[in-house]
Amino acid sequence: YRVKNADGEYLAKITGKQGDSSLGFFTVQDKITNLVIPGSQGSTSALLDQFSLGSALRYRRDVGRASAIGVLATDREGDQYHNRVFGVDGDFKFTRRDRVRAQVLVSQTGYPDAVVRNYEQPDGNFWGGAVDFSYSHDSRSWNWFANFRDVSNNFRADLGFMPQAGYRNYYSGVFHDWYRRPGYWFTKIQTGASLQWETDHDGEELGKIASFWVTYNGPLQSTIGLTGNFGTESYMGRDFDTNNLQVQTGLLYKELWFGFGGYFGQQVDYVNVRQGTKINLNPTLQFQFGRHVSTVLSHIYERLNVDVGRLYTANITNFRLMLQFDRRTFLRVILQYTDTKY
Repeated sequence: YRVKNADGEYLAKITGKQGDSSLGFFTVQDKITNLVIPGSQGSTSALLDQFSLGSALRYRRDVGRASAIGVLATDREGDQYHNRVFGVDGDFKFTRRDRVRAQVLVSQTGYPDAVVRNYEQPDGNFWGGAVDFSYSHDSRSWNWFANFRDVSNNFRADLGFMPQAGYRNYYSGVFHDWYRRPGYWFTKIQTGASLQWETDHDGEELGKIASFWVTYNGPLQSTIGLTGNFGTESYMGRDFDTNNLQVQTGLLYKELWFGFGGYFGQQVDYVNVRQGTKINLNPTLQFQFGRHVSTVLSHIYERLNVDVGRLYTANITNFRLMLQFDRRTFLRVILQYTDTKY
């Protein structure tokens, strides 16, 4: 389809599948060009007051019963600006339990002179690359995984959202599941552990974290999850502790579902570069009135304390109402109230 509004913006899109092959393409003209300029420890944003034309092409071909290979290309063009990304990827299932996923990307970018000067970016056309690799073993009881990601300093993907560049990330873990039939005091219990380590391209450590968790699933679709994270994070030349406990619970009784999430522990105050302690509480109620009406009420309470006292307290309340008239017609109402004190 193609759309043109009063500002002269265009959009065209086509998707399709034939046999083992899938194809997707879109192109869009934006009135304003937003840029995310990433770094290893954060990102900045820039705005170009100009039109840009963005396009993306994706081709994927199924191989065998459970594997696939693909290619992709994106292009974003403006006045004295461009960002082009080319890549190949694969998803290979070697056995019933073992799977490997991999992707290799290359980008070429050129910024206007003002962006080069104001944001200390490379002059002229510059190249970057990214590699993503993961292996997983999935069985009924034992599961393990290993992931590796490497993103160069000059890699850009402006049609996507990649706010970090110039880093290497290593992530692996193992977990075990126990199952019981319905009627027992639990239907599934999972315990696991993982380790994550991240550095920049100069070899400086950005962070490391060890995680341990246990989750319980039982009657009434009840679930309880506890995760302990123990680690450190390096930011702006300083090391900070990031030890925390996270809680997730849920319970379904007839048409009423109740959920609760919580975060208790240490958090970096990135704006002022100092240690903080955060509490986040997130209760949720969902009620289904027959087949056509549903409501969701949720609240987020968060506070961050630093050495001199309370930095902020935030309260956000959300209410959603969905009226489903038929398969193609619905009405959604969303109300939100926010109260933040700094």
